[in-house]
Amino acid sequence: MLIFVKKLNKNIAMQKCATESASDNSSFELLDKLLDASAYFALASKGTTNHCPMALIALSKMGARPERLQQFFRMWKNTYALPIRTSPSKVNGDNWLQQLGQIDNFIHLRAYFMEAISACAADEVMIEVLSQIPFAPATAAFHALIRLSYGLDAQHVGEIAAGLAHLVVSNLDIKIKVNQSQLSATAEQALAQLSLSYKANPHLYSSDSIVGSLKAVVADLRFVDGFQQIENQSQLLSEMTNLAIVAYWQSKNFTVLHMVTAMHAARIVFDRLPQNLVVVLLPQLWIAFCAAYVSAGAPPLPSLVSAERVAELRIDSLDRVSSEQIWADLFSKAIQSDDDHVIKLTYTCYEQNRIDPSPLYIATIMRMLSKND
Repeated sequence: MLIFVKKLNKNIAMQKCATESASDNSSFELLDKLLDASAYFALASKGTTNHCPMALIALSKMGARPERLQQFFRMWKNTYALPIRTSPSKVNGDNWLQQLGQIDNFIHLRAYFMEAISACAADEVMIEVLSQIPFAPATAAFHALIRLSYGLDAQHVGEIAAGLAHLVVSNLDIKIKVNQSQLSATAEQALAQLSLSYKANPHLYSSDSIVGSLKAVVADLRFVDGFQQIENQSQLLSEMTNLAIVAYWQSKNFTVLHMVTAMHAARIVFDRLPQNLVVVLLPQLWIAFCAAYVSAGAPPLPSLVSAERVAELRIDSLDRVSSEQIWADLFSKAIQSDDDHVIKLTYTCYEQNRIDPSPLYIATIMRMLSKND
């Protein structure tokens, strides 16, 4: 049962900077309203997942005006959204954990988590939930984790609750029997070994969905036999983040795109958790990361891009214009896109580059947006 620790909890909306302009305030107010409304779209939309709230948050973070937020929401509602399914069952502190896999109870579970967050702090609720359910970071092709992180990033109670509820009701717990003796010094070496083993005996995991392919991978004994744990996990998240953008630059694979955005999401979530819980959750993220990599064909990866190769990436403008100006130009293009993956990946790459710079982040978005011109 979630224990509601009654204490003063600052209103999340009030944590936004009081010095914002009236225009910024109107954007934030509209964003909150649109996020509240998009929570009532079904988790599965027409041919996709409900990316609407994440895209709205990314648009807002990149500086989209209120009218653009409204326009995107209207487009999503008319083109992709489906009404949410619901059941008459109510969720409370005694039965919330029984909602694992109960997708029709999403909206009730979201409401319960919102109530919990109002009674104590969002981080406390998140810690409680992630301590009791299988972490399952690959749930809904990593979208549940991503939605949770965007809720935290936007400081929006409803979206934090929605991300947690999505992790519960769509929980994709990947279980494999890990050989404790199969260790690798680095994530790069472990992926190289997987790539070599699949190159010798290639196999395509055909499925209509990323989740279907992930399930096929973890059911394959070759993956179980080839999977290696990492000896020192202190830098594992950073290693996975760097490898994800290299893999996407090399492959342009749609599943790998989700690996990039998932690593950004994991960083946001893990930054809010106690270290002892991160230590427990990180190996599950590594398994999901490896499964996604293999489902994408386990492409061989070069070493991380060196400075000597920057010219090959066509980023010569970095010598003449500040990177912030380049990002501002990319933001203006991404804001005009109706492609939620373009919007989210642009924001993700900016944030990841800000923390751990790599020419691949700008190069990736320049390439992506040039194809959308």
